[in-house]
Amino acid sequence: MSAYPQSVTAQMVENFVRGGAAVNVLARDCSARVIVADFGVANPIGGSPERDQELVRCPLAAGTANMTRGPAMTHAQAEAAIERGARWSRARSMRAPIWSRPGEMGIGNTTAASAITAAITGADPEAVTGRGTGVETTAGGVRSTPCSAPSR
Repeated sequence: MSAYPQSVTAQMVENFVRGGAAVNVLARDCSARVIVADFGVANPIGGSPERDQELVRCPLAAGTANMTRGPAMTHAQAEAAIERGARWSRARSMRAPIWSRPGEMGIGNTTAASAITAAITGADPEAVTGRGTGVETTAGGVRSTPCSAPSR
């Protein structure tokens, strides 16, 4: 659930690549680089030749499927994403030592991240679910949408 359209994900990626996001500030503070790997942003990501090193394009699909109706990704897609990430990391580390920290971002990803966290840890979904960026809560500060964990 998000207050913003899916197209904002591509805009966020563009901001990361330009160095304008909070993670870029943290990276600069410790002399690190942020490199974004696009494994399937649903909308086109703009770019420029001078920023090609900050964006690795390796999409598996245009976004993911609706996880309330079935798996968001196939097992083959998940395996391909892990393999592509590992292959990219190995290739980079052959040229120079690197320290990789994978992450994820996207519009509406609070739901997916919470569902995965609940499924892996066994935690109550409500304990690991935030309200999402820009999503209004009820007067009592309680989320207006119930949540449940996916089956394992």
